[in-house]
Amino acid sequence: MGDATMIYRQGDGCSQVCYLASGHVKLRAITKDGRGFIRSILRDGDFLGAISGQAGQRMLDSAISKGPIRLYRCKVGEFAALMETQPEIARHLLATLNRRLASAQRQTEMILYRPTAMRVALLLREFVGVHGGRCRHGHEIDFRLTQQELADLVGASRPVVSTILNDLRQRRIVTYTRTFICIENMAALERLLE
Repeated sequence: MGDATMIYRQGDGCSQVCYLASGHVKLRAITKDGRGFIRSILRDGDFLGAISGQAGQRMLDSAISKGPIRLYRCKVGEFAALMETQPEIARHLLATLNRRLASAQRQTEMILYRPTAMRVALLLREFVGVHGGRCRHGHEIDFRLTQQELADLVGASRPVVSTILNDLRQRRIVTYTRTFICIENMAALERLLE
């Protein structure tokens, strides 16, 4: 699948469990007053869709690919039977859900108790550890992350996040384009978090 492919929409009934073999998928939700936000960004090895095991389950968010992805789909009943015969799949699902829960807890704590600049720095560090790799400058987040998506994930407005990123760029801690955020000085980013 290519970039920005809709896997399912918020409110749709879903009867499939999806396994993300490669790439990234963002889970985007719309509030009742029409505001959208990014709930999470999933990576290869994650499950999505009707993972509660209920066929026709109403989706709480929309799943949209971020760049090219490889995705496998399985009907809920077939997935349940697969977990019974191959317990390692059930263990992998539990590990995935546990990791996602821990990330949501960190994100909630971050939004409640940290200033916005620290939230941005914490999220960038987490993304480098989970989604990133090496580039010629140092570390990079290896998928497109817009300022709006970053703002959604840290619970701030895009202009505030833009100001923080500009400050980090002037301090030569990060560089960014429309496509990537590159951390040039990880040690300086870590010092901001102390």
